[in-house]
Amino acid sequence: RACPNEIPFKPESLFYSIFDETFTLFKVYQLISYILQFWSSYLFVAPLMMFIVALSAAITIYNRRRGQFMIAKITEYDTQVETLRSGQWINLASRNLVPGDVIKLKSGWVLPCDLLIIKGSCVCDESALTGEPMPVQKYAAPNTDVQYKADGLGSRHTLFSGTTLLQAGQGHDDALAIVTETGMSTSKGELVATILYPQKLIFKYDEELQIVACLLFIYAIICFVVSIKFQNMNGQQSIWVTKWIYCMFIINQIMSPLLPVALEVGQIHALESLKKRGVFCLNPKRIVIAGKIRVFCFDKTGTLTKEGLDFVGVQSVVTNSFGPVLSLEGGQRIDDIVLHGLATCHAVTKFGKDLVGNQVEVKMFSAVGWNLIESAKSPPVVSDGSGSRTFRIVRRNEFDQSRATMSVVVEDNSGNFHIYCKGSFEKIKELSNAQSLPADYEDRARLQALQGCYVLGLSYRYLGRELAFEDMLALPRNELEKDLNFISLVLFRNELKPDSSAAIHSLKAGKVRPVMVTGDNAQCGHYIAKQSGMFSSDCKILLADITNDNSVVWSPLSSKVTTGISRMTTEELLQSRASLLEDGTLELAVTGKAFNRLQESKRMDDLLLYTRIFARFTPSDKEKVVTMHRNHGLIVGMCGDGGNDCGALRAAHAGIALSAAEASVVSPFTARNKSVHAVVDSLREARGALHTSFACYKFLIIYGLQFSIFKLCCYWFGIIACQMDCIFIDGVAVLSLGYAMSRCNAEKILNKVRPLGPLNVASVLGLWGSNVVFLVAAICFMASQKDYVRWPAQYSHGASWWTLGDNWESTVLFFTMYFQFITSAFVFSFGSKFRKTVFKNLSLMVSYWSLIAVCSCLLLLPHNKFTEVWHVASEQFNHANPASPVWASYQKNGGQPSPAMSFDFRFKLWWIILASLAVNIAWQKVVVEGPLARILAAKYPSKRQKLHI
Repeated sequence: RACPNEIPFKPESLFYSIFDETFTLFKVYQLISYILQFWSSYLFVAPLMMFIVALSAAITIYNRRRGQFMIAKITEYDTQVETLRSGQWINLASRNLVPGDVIKLKSGWVLPCDLLIIKGSCVCDESALTGEPMPVQKYAAPNTDVQYKADGLGSRHTLFSGTTLLQAGQGHDDALAIVTETGMSTSKGELVATILYPQKLIFKYDEELQIVACLLFIYAIICFVVSIKFQNMNGQQSIWVTKWIYCMFIINQIMSPLLPVALEVGQIHALESLKKRGVFCLNPKRIVIAGKIRVFCFDKTGTLTKEGLDFVGVQSVVTNSFGPVLSLEGGQRIDDIVLHGLATCHAVTKFGKDLVGNQVEVKMFSAVGWNLIESAKSPPVVSDGSGSRTFRIVRRNEFDQSRATMSVVVEDNSGNFHIYCKGSFEKIKELSNAQSLPADYEDRARLQALQGCYVLGLSYRYLGRELAFEDMLALPRNELEKDLNFISLVLFRNELKPDSSAAIHSLKAGKVRPVMVTGDNAQCGHYIAKQSGMFSSDCKILLADITNDNSVVWSPLSSKVTTGISRMTTEELLQSRASLLEDGTLELAVTGKAFNRLQESKRMDDLLLYTRIFARFTPSDKEKVVTMHRNHGLIVGMCGDGGNDCGALRAAHAGIALSAAEASVVSPFTARNKSVHAVVDSLREARGALHTSFACYKFLIIYGLQFSIFKLCCYWFGIIACQMDCIFIDGVAVLSLGYAMSRCNAEKILNKVRPLGPLNVASVLGLWGSNVVFLVAAICFMASQKDYVRWPAQYSHGASWWTLGDNWESTVLFFTMYFQFITSAFVFSFGSKFRKTVFKNLSLMVSYWSLIAVCSCLLLLPHNKFTEVWHVASEQFNHANPASPVWASYQKNGGQPSPAMSFDFRFKLWWIILASLAVNIAWQKVVVEGPLARILAAKYPSKRQKLHI
């Protein structure tokens, strides 16, 4: 029994979404951490942190379920279909279709399954599938013994599920199709599967973060053991449960429950910024990966160049040599045979009053100015304006990418048959009689291509009436496309988009290697690559192509580089030109055939990173190029129009489809403005997002490292910071500064370096080490004061934590560490080379300087109701008849009252803290990001693969 024609996707239940989100290992860890805080009566901090985690989980669940309902809306589709069953046409629900059903097609219909056209022709909108906005023409499949493949040559006869059928058949003639795939086996089902189960890319930092987490855990265990030791030594009266809880607090701070959130905040802001620029992203995790891209591959036509090709004219053969280039404007007259070929050798059709089909053919036919007349009962007819010249297109052989040709058989007014064949100039040369080819055929065609023309060859053969109509239709294509006479080159101009050159130069300035991967010929690719600035004007290019004996030879691509260089084999190239390849003065171009041959011989791996232009590449070859770069350990991007680049866009770490659709399913990124500069914007935002994620992650790591020392010092002295101190640390600093750090905007230019991991390690360890040194200095300075009396921990009880903050030690420890901690947010947010200066981050500046001002006032102001909330030692805790039970016990056992912390001491402590902050800033600007870092980078260069940009 056949399965229903449906995509069996249902949104999960709300209960399951909540359960799956909240019972992950890290969420359970968070829950345990906050339960411990509740148990310890942290009744302000614990609810706040739980609210933040709950809010984060709720947002995640909401986005998850919204995405599921969007997918469900896409998959839930049922329509009535007129189906042939048991010799009769019946109306059937589309969910009951099975492969092999014959159905009638209707215009304006969203297709419920994959179909093969067996009668008639259609015009489809496939933008939902490929992002290609232009309507696509589809034809009935020929009755041949060639195996049908929907994703190969059969795509021109296939209607894909989920696409819109704009026009079915001609006039009142029915168009029929047979069901080939249903349900999840359809193209729509495969796309849904791609969305639900995207390709997993292992980013280097994902692996390194696991190492960081392990190191933090080991450090947390060490701190756990040390804190037990300190609590046993300080003489405090505590049961083992209290000591264990306090030790768990250290682990909780070192292994912050907010660490996973820190890695995502940068990409959220980048997502918003890209959206404002017309770039949409379906997979936000790809944003930070794009921040490390080193190679970016570009399609040519419609990506670097304008979407349409302008018809330039023809260069016909005149007495075995080429004549001048003639356009169809200004009354220039071209040979009738050539004119008839331009008018007939195409697959253009009409959709309403508009011409639809391959844009090259639409431009060519439009330039001729003839009329296209289509009828449901007879083949299409073309005629001139007067109707005196009429040709009936009795047979069409559609463009075959493997053959690189398309051909037609036409019948003139006299009943004579003619064959016209057009295709790549290389292929037309193979199919044409040598006598009809000018001696400089190939040189002239390549010269036109090198001057930026898209060059096609046009050949002709007169059949007359030597074959019966039925025999002519049954003639194999190979028999039709042979013994042709070359008649003309057909030229189109493929111009750069206005911003392509600037975008390529920006990428090269940002140390990203641009590479061209095109289906066009190498000469035209060379022209566009040179015009866009992919390589310098004095750089030499060698082209690899296949000879008649199926061997690869290398020859100059431009006449400017022929001096001293002749044809050579791959071995000769690697031996004699290795130094030129290494220093970047020589680069390579390969055709698709040569590429596959070099792959077979295992030589392409050696030449890949020296190759700038990949020409005459099929969609599968484009995907291979991207995959090979990935296999070399490089982070790779791909930019295309979403048509025949789908595989390469999906294979890249960051594929950017230039499509009018708000979100193209063929790639993670979609640029609605169709500008190549979207690549630069994406990389700028990606590097900024990666740097922001690093900064937020470092901020939480320094939080754990910093306050683990803070806790250990507290346990050494037998004290606990007051509740307001904890709120200011966890509730104010972590949240407000953490959010503000994520608001840093990306730099306007793409800098020549990418965010580096080793600098993050130096940044964190340097700040931490400096902070510990100044903390020890502050403690020693406190101990040297004649008015200082050490906290009598032996008279305190650990479970009564609210009584353990009335002392000098908590004031010195809190203010020293707190100033250092909030300054780390400021330091980590320095723009460096990836983000705008920290002073342009208004939210961070307001948050940081507000906290600096508040804490300075708390430390320096005399005792008042405001400072009492923070238990600042400007208050005399150990006065006569103290309110503190600990100081009361101290005095009861012979201790004497002691004065409050003097202003002189607090002022000097404040200057020690400021000195610490200055050292932190200097460390980041001079060592991590400044001249010392550059000196070390020059002395110990990176061992990564060298690329010529």
